[in-house]
Amino acid sequence: FNSLNSISSLTMISPEKAQEMIIKLSEFLRYSLSNKDEKLTTLRDEINNLSRYLDIEKIRFGNRLNIIYKLDEKCFDKKLPSLILQPLIENAVKYGVYEKTEQTDIEISSYCSDNELFVSIKNQYDAEFPYKKGAGIGIQNIFSRLKIIYGRDDLLTIKKTNNVFEAKIEFPQT
Repeated sequence: FNSLNSISSLTMISPEKAQEMIIKLSEFLRYSLSNKDEKLTTLRDEINNLSRYLDIEKIRFGNRLNIIYKLDEKCFDKKLPSLILQPLIENAVKYGVYEKTEQTDIEISSYCSDNELFVSIKNQYDAEFPYKKGAGIGIQNIFSRLKIIYGRDDLLTIKKTNNVFEAKIEFPQT
C-alpha cells in the first residue's frame, strides 16, 4: 500500500518516476504471485525479485537508501524457500530508512558450501529512536517456514550490535 500511495503522489510531481514505479511494482507482484506456491527457488531469482522491490523503495526514498550486494556468484543456483527474504528486507527498510533523513545502508550478502547456503541482511538503525514495536509476524513466519521445510528451528539468527541489525539464515542444500 505504501508503494501505491507513493505512486499516487508521484503522478502529479514526477510522472516519469510514477511510471517507472508502476512497472517495477508490476514485475515484483508478478514474481510474488507466480512463486507463492513454489517451495524453493534459486538465490539468483530471489535476489532479482528483492532488487525489484528495492528499486521501488529507492524511488520512494532516493539517496536515503543505499543497497550493498556482497553476493558470491557460485551461490546463485543454490536453493532457498521462495520469498523468504522479503520480510527481512521490508524490516530493514522500515527500521533503517523510514525515520531517518541521512543515508542508510542495507547489505545483502551470501556465501555457500556444497551443503549450505548462508544469506545475511544487515541494516543500520537508531537504537535511541522509539520505534513502535511491530507484531513480529514476518520474522515468526520465517521461523515457521524454516521449521516446516527443513525440520530445524536454529536456521535464523538475529543480532543487534553497534546500531547494526543483522539477520542471517542458513539454508541446508540436500
